[in-house]
Amino acid sequence: MKSKKSGIIIIVTLILLLTVTSVIAHDFWLIPEFFNIPSGLGIHVYANNGSVFPESLNAVDPGRISYAKIVGKNKTVDISNMKTIENSLVLDVKPPSDGQWIIGVQTKPRTIDMTGKEFNEYLDHDGIPNVYDIRKKRGELDKAVTEFYQKSAKTIIQCGNGGPKAWSQILGHYIEFVPLSDPAEIKAGDTLRFKLLFHGKPLADAIISSGHAGIQSHTHASGEEHTHAHNYRTDSDGVVGVKVTEKGKWYIETTYMVETPDKEEYDWHSFWATMTFEVK
Repeated sequence: MKSKKSGIIIIVTLILLLTVTSVIAHDFWLIPEFFNIPSGLGIHVYANNGSVFPESLNAVDPGRISYAKIVGKNKTVDISNMKTIENSLVLDVKPPSDGQWIIGVQTKPRTIDMTGKEFNEYLDHDGIPNVYDIRKKRGELDKAVTEFYQKSAKTIIQCGNGGPKAWSQILGHYIEFVPLSDPAEIKAGDTLRFKLLFHGKPLADAIISSGHAGIQSHTHASGEEHTHAHNYRTDSDGVVGVKVTEKGKWYIETTYMVETPDKEEYDWHSFWATMTFEVK
């Protein structure tokens, strides 16, 4: 009898843990098979959803994608061929010509309901202290929340050996990182500067994190792992400099949250942005 009761307790505990960690939102990254491809060839680009870069915990359904394009200096092409493979949404991408290309994906907005405790843990885990401070000042830390969120992601690839550069192209996402120099020219030890745009305008004082593949993950107090190696804030012009310390795949990410009017059906609206690039 005791053994059966212990088993029930373990199962219930696991369910509760899964319920708590499931509300912690995950970054949405684009991971190309190769960042440099020969002329005329296509590649798979993995749209991964997770907290340990570049792994994916679950696949985003193709029906949730509102924007998927490959953008060059002088041409933009829709990406329509995508499917889920195991834990990833996989995009079939073939650049129409040689040159540098930006791949951009944006999800449709969704809502999620959270208890006050769950929302507070989420704010702590994802580095949104200003919202936590607002709730604390109002005495609302125990208040349940409905969040409206959407995610956008960018990456940059090179097709062939020449062609026009596209690193400075602005895709028009709700929120997006725009490099201020060519990521393809960055070496380990350099600093790569980005401008963060929100609805097309520079976003000041935003909290930014960066990391790279192969870094040892850190366990947050919530129990969730992450691979953020560095944290920054954008300046008054929305610019941030990211110190690139290693070769390999890198990402930069942010989550920006705004309060919504009382007439809306949700309390907070969050906007997620990532950009991935390779350091040779």
